[in-house]
Amino acid sequence: MKLKYPVEAFALAMILYSLNLKDAIYVGILIIFGTLVGMVVRVYLGEEKRMQEVELMTTFFAVFGSIYLCDPTFYSGSETWQLLFTVVAIAMLAAKFVWQLDAASCSDYKGFFTQSGVAYAVLILIAVLRELLGKGTLLGYTILDHGLVATGYLHTFFGFIAAGFAIAGINRIFDIESSELQSELIIVPTAIIATPFVVKALPIGFSVVLSLFLVIIYLVSVKGRIMYSNTEKSFLSMPIELISVGIVYMILSFF
Repeated sequence: MKLKYPVEAFALAMILYSLNLKDAIYVGILIIFGTLVGMVVRVYLGEEKRMQEVELMTTFFAVFGSIYLCDPTFYSGSETWQLLFTVVAIAMLAAKFVWQLDAASCSDYKGFFTQSGVAYAVLILIAVLRELLGKGTLLGYTILDHGLVATGYLHTFFGFIAAGFAIAGINRIFDIESSELQSELIIVPTAIIATPFVVKALPIGFSVVLSLFLVIIYLVSVKGRIMYSNTEKSFLSMPIELISVGIVYMILSFF
C-alpha cells in the first residue's frame, strides 16, 4: 500500500512533542489539519506546475500558523527559538509530503484519514506512556507516586526508539514500503533542539555543532551497516535508523 500520511512530520512529533499528552493532542490534530488543507488546495488548483509553490506554502502556513496562534506557549519547557524551529520543521515535513503526492493520492481522503488516524493514536499512546511513567502525571494531574516514575522515559533517546517502533508498526499494519523515507529530515532537527550532550567548556553553539556532527557520523555509519543487513521489511530505512540513533543518543548522554 502507498504511504498516505505525513510520516516524517508524525515521527518528529513522536520524538519532540510526546513529552506530555497536551502537546501530543495539539500537534497531532494540527499536522492532520495542515496537511489536509494542502491536499484540498492542490486538488482544487489542479496539477499545474506553477501552482506547486502555492500548495507548498499553503500547507506550511496552515500548520505553522495554526500551532502558533492556538497557543504560542503550548510546548512546555521550550524556549521561543526552539518552539519556532520545531514548528517550522514539522510544517516543512508536512508540506514536503503534500508536494510529493501524485494526483490520485491527493484526493484519497479516506486513505489519508485512516493512516493519519492510526499515526495520531500511536502519538497519543506514546505521550501517555512518557508523561505517566516519566512524570507520574496525565494532563497535569498526578497519577503515580514519584517513587514509581523513571525520568528515562522523558529523554530524547526514548523518543527516537518509540518513534522507530511506532513507524515500523504502522508500516506493518498498512503494508507500507518505507525504504525511500529520509530519516535525516527527522534526526538533524532533533539533534539541533535536543543535543545528546553539552560540553560546558565550549560556547553553546560549538557544543551543538559538535554533537550534531557526531550524530551525523554515527547515522552515516549505521546506514552503511543496515544496507547489507537482513532487516524485516517494516523496519527498513527510517524505523531502524531512528531506533539506532536512539541507542546512540543513549550512549552519548552518559558523557
